[in-house]
Amino acid sequence: MSDFMKYVVITLLLLTVLAIIWILKDGFQVRHSGPIGARIYAAYLL
Repeated sequence: MSDFMKYVVITLLLLTVLAIIWILKDGFQVRHSGPIGARIYAAYLL
C-alpha cells in the first residue's frame, strides 16, 4: 500500500470516528427535537 493510500484510509477512519462521536454526543438532543431532528438522526444512522 502506498503512503498516499495509507493517508486516505487514516483520514476516512478519523472522519468516521468523529461522526460516531458527534452522533452519540448530540443523539439525545436530536431525538427530542421533533420530526425534523428525528429525520436527521435517521439519516446519520443510515
